[in-house]
Parts: sequence; C-alpha cells; structure tokens
Amino acid sequence: DAFKMFFDSLVPKLSERGVTRLELVHPASFYKHFVPEPWLEEVGFSEMFADVNHHIVLSKYQLHEMEVRKLKKLKELDFQVYTPGPKAIDRIYDFIETCRQQRGIPLNITLDRLQKLIRNFPDRYDLFEGTIGDEVVSVAVMVRVSNQVVYYFLPATAETFRKNSPMVGLVDEMVKYYGKEVRYMDLGISSVKGNLQDGLIDFKERIGGIPTYKRRFYTRI
Repeated sequence: DAFKMFFDSLVPKLSERGVTRLELVHPASFYKHFVPEPWLEEVGFSEMFADVNHHIVLSKYQLHEMEVRKLKKLKELDFQVYTPGPKAIDRIYDFIETCRQQRGIPLNITLDRLQKLIRNFPDRYDLFEGTIGDEVVSVAVMVRVSNQVVYYFLPATAETFRKNSPMVGLVDEMVKYYGKEVRYMDLGISSVKGNLQDGLIDFKERIGGIPTYKRRFYTRI
C-alpha cells in the first residue's frame, strides 16, 4: 500500500525533528482514492471531530422552490454572470475582503498568495462575477480540484444586495458552466470543529447540497 509506505517512512523523520503529534484531515466521501478510515484507526489515528461538508451532484442539481423564486426575481432584475479571467483577481479579492470585513469573517488567504496560486496553476482557477445593473453583487473563486470535482473556494455577496440572494443566481450559472465537464461541486464545510452552522447548512441544502462528513484525525508519534 503506497500510503502505508509513505506513512511508515514519514513518522521517523517527523520524530527526529521533535514532532509528537500528527493531524490528518480526511476528505468528504465523494472524493475517490483516499485512505480508508478503518485503516487510519488501525495504525493509531483517533477522530478529533467531524465537520459537515456539502456537495452538489451536477447531473442531479435541483433548487428548492424557495430558491427558484429568488432566481426568477434575480432574472427580473437583469442579473448577469461573467467570467472575467485571472486579471480581475485584484478587484475580486477586494470585493471578497470588503464583504468578509462587513460580516466580521476573517479571510484566510492573502492577495499575494492567491495571485501566486493563479499564476502557477492558471488552468485550476476560475473567477465568476454576478452583477445587477452596474453593481457587482456576488463573486466566487472556484478551484478545479480534479477532472471530477470543482471547489467553491471563495464566495462573497455584497451586504446591500444580500436580500436579493445573488449567490443563488451565481451558483445556478456555475452549475451550467461546469455541468458538462465535472461531476461534483464541493461546497465546503458547514460547521466549525464539528459545531453546525445552521444558516449555512440551510442555504447549501436549498441550492441542492448533499451533506457528508469531513473528519479530522490525529495520532501521537
């Protein structure tokens, strides 16, 4: 087993450097070719907590009727979605940062780091921008994790337009955009260290999100 060989060779090296604890985040179950959880437990890993993770199966995508009504209202407002390309990352990052600050939510990646990732992996990152009139009302930075999965990495909605739910329109267009290429849209976790974020869970499930678990394990070296 390739992972067992890697793990057995890694542990002595970490121990030599004074590392006494190793943590491992297990992917949600729709990701393929990951290490089986029973094996982790056999070699001494214990579960720390399990976060709820949501994903959309793009071929079975279906909005809740409440979101369908919101989508109809967005169309009446002439909501439009654009893919502006990597050169727009500065303004999209500024938009995300402003939205996060208004809600008191930290942004866990710097602009410099994101720019470097996009430069190094230009085919892996897609930028989306939703507008109403001349106003940008929602954006998302998406990551092509594999040929089967795209990740909803950095979404943001303008506070002044939140009541219009422009993210519903953005997600709807992104599902169409990726639908013929990939199988899953990973919406990310909907809890913090196992503590559920009920409002986020409700939103993700109304846009077609299916819950699974993303577990964190640890072992002492």
